[in-house]
Amino acid sequence: MDEITRTILIQDLGRLKKKFYHPDFRDLYDDKRNYHHVIQILENRGVTMESIAELVYNRQKNYTKDLSMTTVTYMLYEVLQKREVQNTIMMGIAIDIATEQGAFAFDEDLNNQLVNDKGTFGLDEVLAESISHTSGSIGLSNAYGLDIAKQGIIAKLNDEQGTERNGVKVSNTFIDDLVAHIAGATMARIAHKYQTITDMIEDLELSEEAYDAL
Repeated sequence: MDEITRTILIQDLGRLKKKFYHPDFRDLYDDKRNYHHVIQILENRGVTMESIAELVYNRQKNYTKDLSMTTVTYMLYEVLQKREVQNTIMMGIAIDIATEQGAFAFDEDLNNQLVNDKGTFGLDEVLAESISHTSGSIGLSNAYGLDIAKQGIIAKLNDEQGTERNGVKVSNTFIDDLVAHIAGATMARIAHKYQTITDMIEDLELSEEAYDAL
């Protein structure tokens, strides 16, 4: 590697490091209507951005050096910027709300599967998979790991399933899977970007001191 190429790559690494560890939220593209809408409807169902970020941070911190909640939150917002992710969230939550309102009562078998989140139903997971697919196969693996572990906000959503709230039987059939796949996609984005940084450090044979000085 010639000196000019090395100098350019070191500068690129410095910029990547800065963006990863000290992200500027002003850089995010903001599709204002849908972006803020999906955040609001998630919060209306008891899912805050902080609760998803905490889920991601607690799962990813052991694999990403010096990971911060700021970085996690930025990556989460990047995932939520995608239109296909927004559409999936809106559809899944709409089905949960419609279930609670009795919209599927005309079909007893379907309604029973939705209300009770039957394990053989499967369509909730199929819909949510479109979110993690935006970040590659690792996003899908992360999501199913989270779904099995049932920690944090996912555990809360599962515990609420079928309970009474304001006289209505709660249906979180879709939202728990949506959250798992949002978190899974976020974890994948973190892993991909951190791996890029790690690979560049190795390729440039930078010492830890030289990297810290960037």
